Amino acid sequence: MSKISRRQLDQFYDQFYEPLIRYARRFVVSQESAEDLAQEAFVRLFQHPPENVELVQPWLRTVVQRLAFDEYRRMLQFQHHAGKWYKDDHHEIALSAEEETFRIAAADQVNKVLRKLSEREQRILLLRYSGHSYREIAEMLQLDQPQVGMMILRAMKKFQEQWNKEEMWNERQDKHDAL
Repeated sequence: MSKISRRQLDQFYDQFYEPLIRYARRFVVSQESAEDLAQEAFVRLFQHPPENVELVQPWLRTVVQRLAFDEYRRMLQFQHHAGKWYKDDHHEIALSAEEETFRIAAADQVNKVLRKLSEREQRILLLRYSGHSYREIAEMLQLDQPQVGMMILRAMKKFQEQWNKEEMWNERQDKHDAL
């Protein structure tokens, strides 16, 4: 199937949306996150449907699972990068001043990278990671809801690219300073 009609998409949505959310809940903590994963899976179904219509449900489940794992990997990457700023993370009880310093350093680094993105990319990421659903973001930015997922994905990719460039620059600076 090279294209999927809006009518077919609506039929698949009616048939598989609720079961897909229940499936997504296996991978994420919140109902809202599960709904976002299901929504993004349907966006991808519309954009790149499987060849065989009979395989739509397992295809959707695979997409949800991969999206959840991608999100988990992004979270681990963030924790890894954040851990570089916080050198003494083996203490069982961290001092509040150290925690605040770490939080400020992490926020500064994130803001520095965010400023390198377009205003629209900044807004969509800030809205998404402030806890807003795709529906809410679509309403706030006056977009169609299916566009939101792709825009978030693209903005996250640019953010990651900028983050990696920033990290490489910091490593070069550290080596230069050591000389």
